[in-house]
Amino acid sequence: MRRFSAVLLALVLLWATTPAALAADKGAYKVIAEAAGVYAEQSITATKLGEVYAGTVLDVTAVSRGFGQVKVKSTGITGWVQLSQMEYLGGEVTGEVTGIRVTPPDKTVYVQDAEQLDLTGMKVYAVYDSGIRITVTGFEVYCDAMDTLGEKEVRVTYTPKGSTKTFTDSFKVTVERYPVTRLTLIAAPTRSLYLEHEKLDLSGLVMKLTFADGRPEQMLTDEDIAADPNFTVSGCCGEAPGKPLEKGEHTVTVTYRYEDIAASFPVSVTPRTLVSLTITRQPETLVTHHRDRDPDISGLLLKAEYDNGETEEIESYDCQVVCDPSAFILGAENPVDVTYGGKTVRLYYKLSLNDVTGIQAVPPKKLSFIMGEEIDLSGLKVRLVYADGTFENITDYEMTEIDPEREGSQNIIVRYGEYSDVFTINITTVFRRGDVNGDGKVEPEDARLTLRASVGFIRFAASAFAAADIDGDNEISPADARMILRASVGLEKL
Repeated sequence: MRRFSAVLLALVLLWATTPAALAADKGAYKVIAEAAGVYAEQSITATKLGEVYAGTVLDVTAVSRGFGQVKVKSTGITGWVQLSQMEYLGGEVTGEVTGIRVTPPDKTVYVQDAEQLDLTGMKVYAVYDSGIRITVTGFEVYCDAMDTLGEKEVRVTYTPKGSTKTFTDSFKVTVERYPVTRLTLIAAPTRSLYLEHEKLDLSGLVMKLTFADGRPEQMLTDEDIAADPNFTVSGCCGEAPGKPLEKGEHTVTVTYRYEDIAASFPVSVTPRTLVSLTITRQPETLVTHHRDRDPDISGLLLKAEYDNGETEEIESYDCQVVCDPSAFILGAENPVDVTYGGKTVRLYYKLSLNDVTGIQAVPPKKLSFIMGEEIDLSGLKVRLVYADGTFENITDYEMTEIDPEREGSQNIIVRYGEYSDVFTINITTVFRRGDVNGDGKVEPEDARLTLRASVGFIRFAASAFAAADIDGDNEISPADARMILRASVGLEKL
């Protein structure tokens, strides 16, 4: 929908030049009032001798007390006409401007969001202390936004040439609704039944717009509605075309411009059904060391397929393990069922009861941080290592604290019972150039991440951005990725 934000119409026109010669009490005038009285004396309480009408040009032979003496050629009447009812057409003007008067433009009623202020027909007059009015240019016009309904004030300002005084006058315009009175549903979309997460299809939809200004009714298809920004579709989650629908019974409403110009139709969305579950990544280990707790399925990744054609990746923490560890046979492959959404996949775990030989700390993905930055330990894992080389992830370990405000290397000790391991993080005032992932090294992986960021596939935090912006142009580009790649194999120094 086209909107006009607050409109500043700065119509700075050419400054009017002042013709020279005639005295201020003589000259040609044009009547600008609908009807101007001709009086016997310089007063509107004096005898009224007649009237002259808009557009009449009069020759003023004298000026006194805000009136001009004229002789009406068509009648021969000589009398006085208010200068404020006439526009001065020629001659030199003496005195000061005391204000301005604006006659509104021809158009003062507009349609919301569809029309822009039109100043055709507007005139601006400078009013002098003698009562003379002269058409001027060089004014400015200000108007509020035309995107809301109601009356708007249009302000006109004018500063006479060589003066520091600015004079203001205004007029009103009205913003009305678009002249549509009703939206009627002629035919609902062909499809009204959906599976969960399918997309709304408006094919077959036909609607009719009825107008208040006498124009013919307008028939609209689904393609017309999709292409017109004046229409909105609402009523259920994901109701807009191209968005997935949520399960349930919904009323979809099509609205044209205003809330009261709308029509609706129902749709029914059936919950999707899981039809298959397959393993796409095995757990980190298929060995268990306990007969009193379920095996560790960390790292397991499943693919769920639904009857609406969708697929979804399922992580291990969303699954349930079904088995009896007390019945496991030592050294054998013991069946372990993993369920999700009513479907099951089977894994086979070897039971090993050999001795623990130590623990292993798998470091987090990020090992370098800028001083004061929040420490991110994503990817940190601690494992019990057994005599046969197998391992088991544990979570009930202890770890020394990390000080994000202390610059330099910090050895972080991980303990579990009598066993311990260590990994090192680095706290610096700035990132090492090229070390985008913060692992303390410049490697091809850093170049790969930089290249993906350069084409918008990923976005960097401020610290990683600084590390990747090798040429310092405040942008991430393929050239930065190239320099990092060269540095990772020793062909360039950063």
